[in-house]
Amino acid sequence: MAWPWSRHAVAAGAGLQKRCCWGGGWLLFLAAGLYPILNNGNGVAAVSRYNHLCEGGCEGVGPMIRSALLDPVHLLGTLDWANILFYLFLLSLPLVFYWRRSSLPLLAATLPLLTANILSSSSAQRDLTHQYSLPIAILLVVASMDGLVADLRQGRLWLTRRLWFCYFWATLSWALLAKPGYFLDLYLSRADQAWPAHNLIRRIPSDAAVLTNSHLFPHLSHRPMVKQLFTKPLRKEELSQLDTALLNRHDPGWGSNIQHTAATIEQLQAMQWVCEEDDHSGFVLCQRPTS
Repeated sequence: MAWPWSRHAVAAGAGLQKRCCWGGGWLLFLAAGLYPILNNGNGVAAVSRYNHLCEGGCEGVGPMIRSALLDPVHLLGTLDWANILFYLFLLSLPLVFYWRRSSLPLLAATLPLLTANILSSSSAQRDLTHQYSLPIAILLVVASMDGLVADLRQGRLWLTRRLWFCYFWATLSWALLAKPGYFLDLYLSRADQAWPAHNLIRRIPSDAAVLTNSHLFPHLSHRPMVKQLFTKPLRKEELSQLDTALLNRHDPGWGSNIQHTAATIEQLQAMQWVCEEDDHSGFVLCQRPTS
């Protein structure tokens, strides 16, 4: 009687090992190969979020791994365990009832990205509002589907005969975790900016190098160069690479503030850029003189 269970355990273990290897290899490829290429050879853009893992700061993925292996006490002491456990609880809450032994390989595939989120100093990587947990969520959903299929194959029909419970739990989890109130509040807070922004974006040439705020960045990203305005002052060398700026005095977006946005506009005007402002919406379109 023990043989079938042993066979399944061996198969699950082999699948687990295979997916862990694939996941770890993919993470290594991203960190050492793809990200440096996409980031102009500067390595992983958010590596500073892991500086706390090394005494004196980490200069790359290699020092992080060495620190974890050689000084695990320091690494464990830097982690915010209360928030980590709460993050794992929220992540598993909607689907944990559906996971079975057959779900383990897919659950293991989440470990590389899950580890990256847990070790990061950025709390945004450990909430369900930002995008960092989206790839994990996809794997968790597929793992739950594997669990339901296993129930059907083995005749465990309690959940499959009570789909109302599945629908109820999914709806309740969404209502509690997905912040549906944002659809009536936060997500509509910039609705009045849509038309003015659209008209101004149409006036920006497709080959322009643009400076803009965070919430306008995606709408301009098909241009050859788009730079987001942060609170760090811009050097003249950086501004010399740009020829257009679309900023909003009233709504500077993420990573900037009203004071710095106003100072940047004044800096552009001092450089003889031609600026046009919409007092109602707060948008300012500045362009470098052509001559």
